[in-house]
Amino acid sequence: MKRDRARITYAKAGMGWFVLSGYVGGDIFYEKTIARGDNFHTLIWQYPAALKRSLDVPLTRSVRTFTARRSAAAPTVRATKRPQMAAKTSGY
Repeated sequence: MKRDRARITYAKAGMGWFVLSGYVGGDIFYEKTIARGDNFHTLIWQYPAALKRSLDVPLTRSVRTFTARRSAAAPTVRATKRPQMAAKTSGY
């Protein structure tokens, strides 16, 4: 942030997490980091200040729902079945 000459306007920290927000040039940034064991999980938003009004709701929603799994294992992706195509029958 220092290298990018960010101006931090909000900083808050708790046990195992911190939040920073402010400005980098003409952009707004928001960063939330959660520490779980040896891992850091980070959500970052950076967008032009002109879009603040239209992005306030989606940003707030994503920040409120951002969590880190307690397990160090990567999330698993479940395989889905491919849709079955119905066989066409002809009247011949």
